[in-house]
Amino acid sequence: MEFSDAIKTQKKSESADGVKIKFLVGIMIASLCVMLFITTMSVYRVKLRYAEIRSATNIYVTARDSIEELLNRSDFLTEQSRLYIMTADSSYANAYCYEIEVAHRREQAVKRLAEVLSDDDRATKMLRDALDESNSLKNLELQAM
Repeated sequence: MEFSDAIKTQKKSESADGVKIKFLVGIMIASLCVMLFITTMSVYRVKLRYAEIRSATNIYVTARDSIEELLNRSDFLTEQSRLYIMTADSSYANAYCYEIEVAHRREQAVKRLAEVLSDDDRATKMLRDALDESNSLKNLELQAM
């Protein structure tokens, strides 16, 4: 009987150990599932933030380029006016008139900026004021020419 008792005791200890191992495996699988869910949610949130940052960067680049174009075109007009007044060379007056009547790059830059800044009333007002000042300067330059 001792031999059969020893086998029963061994089977009980094996089944007890087996239950513990299965339980631990179940806990590990559950833990992995939770970690997978957390990781997936984190990746999703990072993706959303990346899209926001990319959009903001595109708006910034468009605004910066448009402002630079507006400044460059205004400076170009002033330079052409000054050169024409100093030299009386009609090519400067032609370049000035082409920019005002055909190219309209200042106005295009303002339009792009207005689209980018559409939800900021203060910035749009300042933009319109800047264009009005540039147009006033344009009128003075035309009178001088």
